[in-house]
Amino acid sequence: GSDPFVVLDDADVEAAATTGAQARMQNTGQSCIAAKRILVHDAVYDEFEERFLAAVDDRVVGDPLDDDTDMGPLVSERHLEALDEQVQQSVDAGATVLRGGEPMDRAGAFYEPTVLTDVPPGCPAHDEEIFGPVAVLERVSGEDEAVEVANDTNFGLGASIWTEDRHRGEAVGRRI
Repeated sequence: GSDPFVVLDDADVEAAATTGAQARMQNTGQSCIAAKRILVHDAVYDEFEERFLAAVDDRVVGDPLDDDTDMGPLVSERHLEALDEQVQQSVDAGATVLRGGEPMDRAGAFYEPTVLTDVPPGCPAHDEEIFGPVAVLERVSGEDEAVEVANDTNFGLGASIWTEDRHRGEAVGRRI
């Protein structure tokens, strides 16, 4: 999946950011239905980005058998190399790294919790499924652009809409 996580201008930004970080980084980002592309309304984007980055920074990477660990290793070294190649190709194409962006300097297939923005079409972080702890934040001008961007993928399995208005959320959700 390349599932959109849409945050509208009337959302509870703190709850959306905290949940978004958890939804993206759970199982080290190796979940088919995890949030992958975080589409945030321009009116709340700056606050959301700040809170989302803080929540990502709070992730503890380590031994998955340790109760204090939030995120363990990737499935294999080969997958780690493939994920890093996707991220580096995206950065080379113009994506901006806000957090992480590299394998961790430790034994095992550990990748830094990573947040990208300014991701251009044509690069892996835009066009491919990223199966690891890599979130893509994208600013959108409103519902119509959020729906357009959400639908611009071949990998959609699920979506979430963050709003205080249930009817609005359902209406946007039906368009995705």
